[in-house]
Amino acid sequence: KGGDMREGLQLLTGVPCEHIGLESSKDIFDSNLIWTKLLTSCKEKLLIGTASGRNDVSSEEYARVHIHKNHAFSILSAYELGDATKRFVLVRDPHSHSNYREEAVTESILKRLRLVNPADSSMGAFWISWRRFLRYFSSITISTYNSDDFDIREQCKFTRSSTEY
Repeated sequence: KGGDMREGLQLLTGVPCEHIGLESSKDIFDSNLIWTKLLTSCKEKLLIGTASGRNDVSSEEYARVHIHKNHAFSILSAYELGDATKRFVLVRDPHSHSNYREEAVTESILKRLRLVNPADSSMGAFWISWRRFLRYFSSITISTYNSDDFDIREQCKFTRSSTEY
């Protein structure tokens, strides 16, 4: 099993990350609230990652839909075409190995979505309906890093001993 995306994004950016679990638990799962958070984060151009590997989806099903299980992906965009039944997420496989297709993403819908973000399968990107996204992805990690924020860092040096300054 791979590492923790939350930890990776935090180490990369130096800022805290929000982790949203997508697997049903005792907590109330509100997909509309999560969708709104995802849309807001995309509009703010925050770094967003997602992980596949739900416990209730078999390895065979992941292979059948061409999404790697226990794998990290980035989310490039989220968009709603008119109403809540037409929500889509643009996911990118950094290794360009995923070859996901679904009937809900018709050619006419894909044309409209490409106006939002022209990323295509040659760079490992694919549009997936929100309903199917919730089926195959186990978490979303959102970095709070914003490149427009003022950043102050102190230059330091490493020493051989914790008692040296």
